Amino acid sequence: MTKTTIEHLDWEVCIEKYDSPETFFFCDPPYWGTAGYQVPFSERDQEVLADRLRRIRGRFLMTNTDCQEVRSLFRGLPWTVITGQLSVLKDGKAGRLLRHLTVTNYPLRGGALKGR
Repeated sequence: MTKTTIEHLDWEVCIEKYDSPETFFFCDPPYWGTAGYQVPFSERDQEVLADRLRRIRGRFLMTNTDCQEVRSLFRGLPWTVITGQLSVLKDGKAGRLLRHLTVTNYPLRGGALKGR
């Protein structure tokens, strides 16, 4: 049986409450180098998140900005890059393309790389 729980908690409280070898966390923090989120998330917060995710007992999959800073924070973990369209403009033209870095603490299939 699979059980899913969705919480409205601070990420640190959520990990502390639910971390176990059977837990899977999907992490989608405010992306590195972005602004305008209602909840501030600094570069220091990114570092704290990376450190905590490296120490969890469960598994995680995190999306973030594909940039050298994020790659450095998660060096040594499996990652892959996903390119996606941000939006479609009113005139029907495609919006800008974004590159998302997807990082895990478990082996990925199909072309995942190990962070250097």
